[in-house]
Amino acid sequence: MEVKKIGVVGCGLMGRGIVEVSAKAGYDVTVSEINQELLDKGMNAIKSSLAKAVEKGRSTEDEKNAILKRIKGTTNTQDFKDRDLVVEAAIENIELKKKIFKELDGICPPETILASNTSCLSVIDIASVTKRQPKVMGVHFFNPVPVMKLVELVRTITTVVTGHSKGSVSRQNERHALAPSMLAASYNSASIFFSPATNKNMASPKFFQT
Repeated sequence: MEVKKIGVVGCGLMGRGIVEVSAKAGYDVTVSEINQELLDKGMNAIKSSLAKAVEKGRSTEDEKNAILKRIKGTTNTQDFKDRDLVVEAAIENIELKKKIFKELDGICPPETILASNTSCLSVIDIASVTKRQPKVMGVHFFNPVPVMKLVELVRTITTVVTGHSKGSVSRQNERHALAPSMLAASYNSASIFFSPATNKNMASPKFFQT
């Protein structure tokens, strides 16, 4: 399965950055928030970031408008029912994340990859509330997301991984298969670091860019 449609849970600082780079990479993106006020705040921040890129000559008005057309905001998690990949970017609270993953597990198709942007919590603990543990992983972006060209993919002891050597660092634009679906190195300017599976599935403190 090719990843074409991405969902992002949370439109705060990290979530909106993930939305922006995903849409820039050409993906159809749906982002959710718990209420309309927070959603509007996040969407306005994305628009502001894209407008600044135009002002500084890093993008054009047409490119900005095309990116915005690929983004849909929602307060209804049922809108993730057609997503190929959903990235959770809620606050670092394990019980909240488990609640989100349990809900997503009941909404998303069986082939959907569920990922957490957590930088400090156990991904396997989060995955334990789902019926798709082989399709759950960490996708850790760095702040600020539109600037930091590094993404850490964290596999758990249950994540099904194929297509690369353990602990390898990918080259730019290289693609790898994870889940059993193909999760592309979607963000074309980013380097990907595969964190080895450990008991706690935590990231290595050392990261690499190629």
